[in-house]
Amino acid sequence: MQTLAETGQTENTIVFFSSDNGGADQSYANNGPLNAYKYCLMDGGIKVPMILSWPGNLPPNEKVDAVVTHRDLFPTLADITELSPKGTLDGKSLMPLIMGKVDRLHENPIFWDAGRQGNWVARQGKWKLVRANLKRYKSYELDSIGLVT
Repeated sequence: MQTLAETGQTENTIVFFSSDNGGADQSYANNGPLNAYKYCLMDGGIKVPMILSWPGNLPPNEKVDAVVTHRDLFPTLADITELSPKGTLDGKSLMPLIMGKVDRLHENPIFWDAGRQGNWVARQGKWKLVRANLKRYKSYELDSIGLVT
């Protein structure tokens, strides 16, 4: 962000920041306060942060609490650039949500699955239905120097 500011590119650059889905229990990750870990369909395995920055074009310091997916990024870029995708997209543009025109982006449930394990999740608004053969996850705490306790 500093380099964009120093080179005068801040207002003509869209920054999407997100992350991978949770830390793995094999590495003693602490996903608190979310439950479970990577490779799991609980929030600790699928919920991630997303930050968008485009000064002069998006409302500053706005927090939107809504269910979206990474599949929504391509339709958002298509919307911003006014380029039409060649086919149907799974996601939806985030722009109506970001600009406050709608309260939520996805009216229909969003689904995740874990492949051959037979586990799946349906999420709609604040509700989430989980079908899973879950193992019991331990909660790992980190001490003051970052070691697992």
